[in-house]
Amino acid sequence: MLGRRLRDLRTRGIHGTVLQAPVAEALGISSALLSSWERDRAVPPEERLEDLATFYGVERSVASSGPQLIPVDELTEAERGQRDELLRELRGLRQSEPAVVEAGTETPGLDGGFWHFPDGQPITILCTPFSEEQFGVKGVAEEDMGRLPPVIQYANNSTHPNAVRTLLNADVDALLQLVRHLAAANPRSEIRWLTFERVLNVDQLVGHVVILGGGDLAPWQMSRDVSAFRTALRVPVHPEFPPNSNEETDGQFVVSLNAAGDPDFDGPDRETHRPLFLAESGTGAATAAAGVQLRGAPVLLHDVALIVRKPHPFNAEATVTMLSGIFSRGTYGAVRAFTHEPYRSRNEEWLASLPASDDFWVLFTVPVFGGEKTMTPELSLSDTILRLSS
Repeated sequence: MLGRRLRDLRTRGIHGTVLQAPVAEALGISSALLSSWERDRAVPPEERLEDLATFYGVERSVASSGPQLIPVDELTEAERGQRDELLRELRGLRQSEPAVVEAGTETPGLDGGFWHFPDGQPITILCTPFSEEQFGVKGVAEEDMGRLPPVIQYANNSTHPNAVRTLLNADVDALLQLVRHLAAANPRSEIRWLTFERVLNVDQLVGHVVILGGGDLAPWQMSRDVSAFRTALRVPVHPEFPPNSNEETDGQFVVSLNAAGDPDFDGPDRETHRPLFLAESGTGAATAAAGVQLRGAPVLLHDVALIVRKPHPFNAEATVTMLSGIFSRGTYGAVRAFTHEPYRSRNEEWLASLPASDDFWVLFTVPVFGGEKTMTPELSLSDTILRLSS
């Protein structure tokens, strides 16, 4: 695709890796517009395609004085040949693109960005279910189910006239936000969602897969196929509840490290990151048990969340995306990072600066205002990021 080729030219071309902002400045455009081309949100018009070929096809475009667009009439014969060859390639890719609006403006629609999958493959969202312990039905005999509060019956009795399957979903807020955005960005794709326990075999995981939540679940709390699917991604970050801890509030993310201190899926060392609660005296690294309680629950200052984008392990043309927090707040914040304007555009610009925006992971904090309102994280801020893939 044209967007992928443009991104590769900027990050793996003859100039090595060049950040998006200086390239955009040299071309006389904004970083947002350049990002829209790289992410196949829109197609550059002919004159911009010529500028791109000139910039990426000539080594002198990046000199000690900084990136610059050299006038075509100042190119040497060899440079002109390289530029023209690249221009023919880019034109060919442009002609093979599906019908997309030529970007002459900087107002992108929802048919692009992080959540745009131009291949039209189905998108399956795997959601975290509430556990029997969380619903208070563990050990309750079937004949006693009718004595439980009605809403508990609606969630756990599929034959009840008021059965609502979505009540089993622990991340409904995040799901609604995500489905709305996916539908707008991918009008040709089928979008479906189901909770982890309903995955009976890997055939249900074709196309693009989004794993929503699960930060509070251990591998044995998922179906065997979902657990194996996550493991196949080899992400060196996993959720954990320490032994004898509170299964409701004491979760943390663990980063596996090698001897050099770098994230490594097989690394023997570990680094932990926990949510932060309001302490009894000001703010600090209080545990949930020792912190301030509001309506019987600890007051959360920030959650820890994880976003992962990886190639699909069983489908070379698709991707897997994970969005997970220790609490539902973190999962919701992870979804909002690439759905909520204006943070969405700024976060996509940050993402475009990574060496591989289609194969990365990032562990970060999600602020919670007043213990209630989940704030959208801005990933470009240094104090937001806890760990980032290399």
